[in-house]
Amino acid sequence: MVRTVFWLVVSLVLLFFTEARAQYQGYLPVQTGGCEQTPVTFRSNTWGEYIIWQRDMDTWLVGYPPYQREMQVVDTTCYLGYRLRESRPYWWVNRYEITLAALNNDGTYRWRFDGRARSVNARSRYEDHFFLVNQRDSLDIYRDPDLGVTQVVDVDP
Repeated sequence: MVRTVFWLVVSLVLLFFTEARAQYQGYLPVQTGGCEQTPVTFRSNTWGEYIIWQRDMDTWLVGYPPYQREMQVVDTTCYLGYRLRESRPYWWVNRYEITLAALNNDGTYRWRFDGRARSVNARSRYEDHFFLVNQRDSLDIYRDPDLGVTQVVDVDP
């Protein structure tokens, strides 16, 4: 018993008086994005497309205090989602397509939204609502909060 207490006291003394520097790694998410052009205008009953861009650069703090450095890292889990309910009424008819149009070296994603404009008799204004997300589990600490984007679409007769 005495021997156990002695080693416990020695361990606590070493713990409090030994300065152990641990490497610190922090994370600061920065997701940006939006419409390349707003509003966009399409003629009635024709095909149209526009671009939504997204960029997710994460900042990592790496190193031992006080010699930490920041590193910019491209998050490659970017994804664009379309909010069907919030976008009603739709400017497009039958179907729409979202495709990845480009991925630049700086980590910028460009998403193309294609659709066929509905037939209208007078100029009509619509709104498409999107969300920019990371394709990560909802409990993943590296998942950025969803970022909402609204694209205004005018359809001319």
